[in-house]
Amino acid sequence: MAIQPYLDPLRKWWWMILAATAVGVVSSALLLRSQPATYQAQATLMIGRTVLEPNPTSAQFGLDAQLAGTYAELARRDPVRNATMEALGLKRLPVYTTLPVPDAQLVEILVTDTSPQRAQAVANELANQVIRLSPSDANTDQQGRQQFVGTQLDYMQSSIQQVQSDLYTKQKELAGLSSAVDIARAQDNLNALQTKLSAMQTNYASLLSNSSGGATNVLSLIEPASLPSQPLGPSNRLLTLLAGLAACILGCGTAYLLEYMDTSLKTPEEAMQLLHLPVIGLLGEFHAPALGAGESPLANPLNGSAAMEAFRSLWTNLEFAAVDKPLHTILVASPGPWEGKTTVAVNLALVMAQAGKRVALMDADMRRPGIHKVLGIPNQAGLSDVFLGRKETFGELTTWGDTTLLVIPAGAPPPNPTELLSSHRMDQILVAVRERADIVIIDGPPFVLADASVLASKVDGVILIARLGYTLRSAARTMQAQLARTGARVVGMVVNGASRRQLDDLGGYGSYYGYNSEAKEHGPRRKSLVLTALKSEAKPSGGETAVAISSADPSKSEVT
Repeated sequence: MAIQPYLDPLRKWWWMILAATAVGVVSSALLLRSQPATYQAQATLMIGRTVLEPNPTSAQFGLDAQLAGTYAELARRDPVRNATMEALGLKRLPVYTTLPVPDAQLVEILVTDTSPQRAQAVANELANQVIRLSPSDANTDQQGRQQFVGTQLDYMQSSIQQVQSDLYTKQKELAGLSSAVDIARAQDNLNALQTKLSAMQTNYASLLSNSSGGATNVLSLIEPASLPSQPLGPSNRLLTLLAGLAACILGCGTAYLLEYMDTSLKTPEEAMQLLHLPVIGLLGEFHAPALGAGESPLANPLNGSAAMEAFRSLWTNLEFAAVDKPLHTILVASPGPWEGKTTVAVNLALVMAQAGKRVALMDADMRRPGIHKVLGIPNQAGLSDVFLGRKETFGELTTWGDTTLLVIPAGAPPPNPTELLSSHRMDQILVAVRERADIVIIDGPPFVLADASVLASKVDGVILIARLGYTLRSAARTMQAQLARTGARVVGMVVNGASRRQLDDLGGYGSYYGYNSEAKEHGPRRKSLVLTALKSEAKPSGGETAVAISSADPSKSEVT
């Protein structure tokens, strides 16, 4: 599968893709430049002291996790917010979030602000305000009570240690006694000391659970917020590159969308596949100036150029097509206007006349004639006057310059051109003109009008003009259906408006005749200047047809 058709839209719309990328890069750079950098500070609180216990239980961890969620929600409430703003002297707080760490006894406070110092201060103050609302606050009314509990714990700890010492002493004395009475008395003393020790340990544990050192519902700031040094998020350079990439992708998508919506013919191969006709001429871009009356075609700038060589090859192809059945009258037509038919007809007639043929060039486009504009001759009298009987047919055959080219302009536009062209009088005119010329080239109207179908049924052959990027597929199909109904003989198709790349791919005349004088040397060409055409079922002669390749575009000087 060829990849070139998929790259053609990108090659055609490269300027739009480049513009979209530039707009994306510039706009994102300006937008990011106007936006200040943001920083994030983080403070972490720990619930309880379960992690400090040598043998914590799962119930303790579960309770701490529940308390973490409660304190995270408490930090978002107005009492904490108002107290923080009052403590820091702020009218409003920056954006911040509080969330418990999953499966942990931790609460994180994240503050985002354009000032790193303010973000740090707010995070730490929020943590302090949450701690003040917890039982672990050192500035509440329970401070004195906690001090008393601490004193009692110290006293009970020393008492327990004394009782344990007395027990040890009594146990040593019991080992040295031999009297039953003394042993019984010592045993009673040991039991009393053991009971006293158990009671003291129970009281100590009870006091310890009510103190800050053994409490579960206690908060501590284990990770104060540090001063952030790096802005939050990716760098502006990376964001600019991503914006440019997104704009480039959008431009490429738009290019493919435009190509999908564009129903015109894009390549010569597409035109051949659609119309099932051989390409007997491939024309690119050129500018053909109008010729003055009496000017010799040898003075025409096209003479000796790549464009003229293309038309000479087109004439050669027509001679091959006329091997089985001669072509005395040829209609040059196109699906619609502005596709290059007039310029093709004029230049083809000039090439034939330059070779010594007696050629009659007739302008049968009586609605929008154009041959007189290209050749620079008057259009006061012409084909319409012959229909009206104002002029004799032969009297309107004007020799152009010093050549054998006979020109019949269209004349004044009649009100009923279709009826005139379909009349028997038109058949008589064609017979009369053929007696004066070897070949009659007729510049006909486009096939959007019924005039073209009428003329196609009266001539020996029809040359169709298809302009790449302009001729619609629907118009080409309609033209093909009209030709099939009339039974006209289609000699072939001239593809107009080929790009420089398409011409170079087929080995065109451009570089050989200096059309590409500014181009770099590409080494020896692999293809000849005149190539054998692609075989087609619609070839009238049954043989091979040559393709004329040039850098010419008759549509540039087309007037109809």
